[in-house]
Amino acid sequence: MVLVWRLAIGRLAGRRWLTTMRRGNPNWCKPQAMRSRPAVPSSFEEVVEELGLSPEEYETSPALKAWVRKNKNQKYVPPELLERWGLRVDTNFS
Repeated sequence: MVLVWRLAIGRLAGRRWLTTMRRGNPNWCKPQAMRSRPAVPSSFEEVVEELGLSPEEYETSPALKAWVRKNKNQKYVPPELLERWGLRVDTNFS
């Protein structure tokens, strides 16, 4: 019953029902649909900003080193800094 009604509506609109039922995103190839997200600072960058550190001061900051030790397995930390401090990331943490 519903299918017959939909076919009738499709014919009234001048189209077949199958052409009015479209699947997928019709805007997938349009530039507006592919906008990139705004850049958001990482947790590491937020902590560095909060501590007021410059890149030259990263190695000598005890507060930053304590944060890195606590969060190295869950947050992004630049690999160069981990190497300088001799810290390793545990990829199998739970």
